[in-house]
Amino acid sequence: MHLLQDDSPCSGGDVDKTDMFTGAFTGVLYEDDLAAAQSFYCDRLGLPLLERQADALLLQAGDAQLLLRRRPAGCTLGPSMIGLEASSVNKLYDRFSQSPDYKEAGVLRDTDFDARRLFQMYDPSGNVVEIYAYLRNVREEILMH
Repeated sequence: MHLLQDDSPCSGGDVDKTDMFTGAFTGVLYEDDLAAAQSFYCDRLGLPLLERQADALLLQAGDAQLLLRRRPAGCTLGPSMIGLEASSVNKLYDRFSQSPDYKEAGVLRDTDFDARRLFQMYDPSGNVVEIYAYLRNVREEILMH
């Protein structure tokens, strides 16, 4: 995930700086088709749309924000990755993996090093979206899946 920390040509020039340790956090993904990205992130994932601009969408993603920017011609940034914590990884995996347009980037699995259950999929522009939950929060769900 790219943070709003630089003034590269792909970031659109001057941007508000975000202190990722103490201030509001905003992740940025570059998208080829904003309508397809809005459908994926808002309609399918359920992230609320906060603001629409000509070449960007600002979404609420838990306690952070996600800025989807139209990828400018000649921009070499991306694809990128974002992780979203969910209350029910199994239900989301079942729902997404049944869809004919689902593009799997990583299978449903548990991790040992940080005790998470997760899966990964591609968004319409090829960015990786990781959906995860910490195992301590989903013990009952794991037993029933």
